[in-house]
Amino acid sequence: MYKYKLIGRAFLLGTAMCILAMGIIPTSVGAENETEMLKITAGEPTTLSNLVNQNTASVAVSRTGVIAAFYPKPGTSPKFYRISRDGGRTWSQEMDFPPEYAGMMSVGLREGGVLFMLGTNGPVEGNKPDQLEYKRLIFSDNFLKYEESTSVVSLPNVVMHTKWAKFWPAFSVGKIVQLDNGDLLGTLYGNLRGDNDWYRTMIVRSTDLGRSWQYHASVAFSPDDPDAQLAGQYCGYCEPSLALLSDGQLLCIMRTQGTHYPGEYRPLYQCWSDDLGKTWTKPVLSKPHLMNIAPVLAVLDNGVAACVYGRPGFHVAFSLDNGHTWQNRVSFSHLPCGVITGQFDMVKVGPNRLVAVGSDSEGTKVWPLTV
Repeated sequence: MYKYKLIGRAFLLGTAMCILAMGIIPTSVGAENETEMLKITAGEPTTLSNLVNQNTASVAVSRTGVIAAFYPKPGTSPKFYRISRDGGRTWSQEMDFPPEYAGMMSVGLREGGVLFMLGTNGPVEGNKPDQLEYKRLIFSDNFLKYEESTSVVSLPNVVMHTKWAKFWPAFSVGKIVQLDNGDLLGTLYGNLRGDNDWYRTMIVRSTDLGRSWQYHASVAFSPDDPDAQLAGQYCGYCEPSLALLSDGQLLCIMRTQGTHYPGEYRPLYQCWSDDLGKTWTKPVLSKPHLMNIAPVLAVLDNGVAACVYGRPGFHVAFSLDNGHTWQNRVSFSHLPCGVITGQFDMVKVGPNRLVAVGSDSEGTKVWPLTV
């Protein structure tokens, strides 16, 4: 794979005219004689629903390139979906999705099918210690059939509630990573015994395509605010998203914002792993600060890392150095919390193509992006 080098080169943003009105932040780094260009093109969005304030739309892709976008309507849960076979440019007629929620935590399996991991049913029957039962969905590659089942997740010393919300450790935002040997890595956040009020980000690993998961490692935990001078209420490390970078590293990006106060935003934090998630670097602030919740990562075949995030607004940022800096940004909305949630989703759908789903002032839409 081609790897972008930052030494002695400037990276500028070139883009199609259709994207100019959306808001772009280009940056350059010390130029010499040679310039490389990152060109980001946003296609025309497709409106899925007129619901503006929602946080349950999600998008997934199969190994065959078929994409599914799940979404709610006013007064409903996200029990509708449409599929695309051309990279998100056009979409099928609306279909019903009886389970009502697919969730964002998905992966198009190399073995076939699309796996979704959802919320938990609670402790495994028989009160087995440190084992929780989660919902599991498998779609066919064409998203026309699905099967529901359960999956057991083993988390030593797990605490099944938190100060911030009454839920089990949650599969939440982000995508599942499939390693070269077929194993799966997913992210959870919640509490282990002794964590008290602060969220911990954890990695779980599956060797059987998501039928069971085992605790793999903790990515980040701190009972103390690492940057107490920043505005916003610290809650620990939560809403993690994981991606396998082009150099074999793993990148994890996380929310640290607790209760929302207008104008008091805490930035996202990041860690890297060189050993497939067993050990992690110390969390560092995103640079420049990405504000401030629900990040979802994707890595393209050209080595570019992308991150969707929001609150305020709805944005996709791009990195040429494996997430150490985020040089460019596309903004689909700058609306504040209370109008849109900033909790949206994105997936890689081709070598250098993405599809993002979220809301602007007109409703819930899906956008194709080429990088």
